[in-house]
Amino acid sequence: MTGEYMYQEYPKWMYHQKRCPAGKIFNSEEELRAAGRDWVDTPAKFSKPSALRKALSAGLKWAGENWAKLATVTGTLMIVAIKTFFFS
Repeated sequence: MTGEYMYQEYPKWMYHQKRCPAGKIFNSEEELRAAGRDWVDTPAKFSKPSALRKALSAGLKWAGENWAKLATVTGTLMIVAIKTFFFS
């Protein structure tokens, strides 16, 4: 051996936004292909969340923090709807 560096493509550390954001080591191209699509070589290549996903996430966070207010408003609206439907 001459001590020169020889590039080897595998093992390779890859990341998947949904299945393995912390990363996984693949030992061959066949192993990576068998793992499915959307693996990238850096988390910086993950797709950015859409505006809709951000809005839904913010709404769910608000609902989680304000569940008592939400339950009170929902209950009040149901009572008004029942009274209107059955007693008008």
